[in-house]
Amino acid sequence: MGVGRMEPREVKNRDVDKDDFKPVKAKMAPVTGPPPDRTASGGGGFPRRLFGIAFAAAMIAALAGATTVIQWRADALVSQVNEPPMPARVIAAKRLPGHDVIERYAGRIEAARETEMAFERGGLLVAVEVDEGDKVGEGGLIARLDTASLEAERNRLIAQKRQVEANLELAELTLARQETLQNQGHVSAQRLDEARLNVSALVAERDTTIAAIRAVEIDIEKSEIRAPFSGTIAARHVDEGAVLNTGTAVVELLESDRAQARIGVSPEIAEAIRNGAAVTLRYRDEVLDATAAASRPDIATATRTVTVLFDIKTDTPLPFGEIVELEITRHIDERGFWIPLTALSEAERGLWSVIIAKENPENGLAVTERAAVEVLHVEGEQAFVRGTLQDGAMIVIGGVERLALGQDVRPVFAEAAQ
Repeated sequence: MGVGRMEPREVKNRDVDKDDFKPVKAKMAPVTGPPPDRTASGGGGFPRRLFGIAFAAAMIAALAGATTVIQWRADALVSQVNEPPMPARVIAAKRLPGHDVIERYAGRIEAARETEMAFERGGLLVAVEVDEGDKVGEGGLIARLDTASLEAERNRLIAQKRQVEANLELAELTLARQETLQNQGHVSAQRLDEARLNVSALVAERDTTIAAIRAVEIDIEKSEIRAPFSGTIAARHVDEGAVLNTGTAVVELLESDRAQARIGVSPEIAEAIRNGAAVTLRYRDEVLDATAAASRPDIATATRTVTVLFDIKTDTPLPFGEIVELEITRHIDERGFWIPLTALSEAERGLWSVIIAKENPENGLAVTERAAVEVLHVEGEQAFVRGTLQDGAMIVIGGVERLALGQDVRPVFAEAAQ
């Protein structure tokens, strides 16, 4: 527009002289119009100026941000100084010479006596008088076998016995006559001995027949199953019409009037519990009184426990197989402190710690410190611990996660742990 256009000049070949490298002062005519576009023409001044402006703006923004942070921290420190100290609920640590531990052992309720009822002889089952869940009294009839053949055998033996008795009566009369004739001298001694020994043989035959009749009657009696004790039928295994072998189970009978608990306990507890000792069992929400009845002399290899039987004193029927718990209180002589679980904080390497509020004589408040502890026993919401605690130390029991070490707090005493 207002810029002059330079025309190409013709360059002639000639020898290069050193004067050709001397600076030449060019005279340029003034240019009118707007400044040339140096970006488009390849000039480098404008980008360097733009970069300098951006760098200066960044430095100003950084300084402004740093000033803001410093001011914010200063305001926070002023606010912290002006705020009242945070209240902290504490208890006074009380060192105890030991603690009681309630140990619980689980077991099952079972019948004091139970048996699989069966016949001593085989035969045809003709009647089962009970069903599952029925209650029977001692001596009650449970089942019967067919006894027709036994009764026929008994009748035969009874008839045989009458025959033997008749022969015996005749033999005795004969003996009496032989003795009379012997006294008169009309019978030899041989005839008298034969008559006497015939009576003895018939007496033995009569006794044998009587014994055979009794054996058949015993078999007839054993063709019935009667309850050896009062209880409840737990299971019925066979029905009428079955031909049973000797010892085949017919029903299972449980003694329901007396329940026992079978519980495995540690050898130390088993040694401490004597037969007849009174204990407390817990069944659901009910507390049961019981006494130790017996204990096994061996230790179970799988659980390393000793089995103890307890007689349960209750008028309420208890379902067999239910779970009961034995509660035993044992004293452990080990010094420590009872503290709430809320006072514990997890420390490094699986350890535990508590926050204590140590009195600060400079401002009349307390400053927080950490004390390492070892948890010995947990009971409900309380823990028995030992460690670097001192007797009478103020232990923070609430809001531990909101406190920092070295922070001033205002102790507020709560009810001490028991």
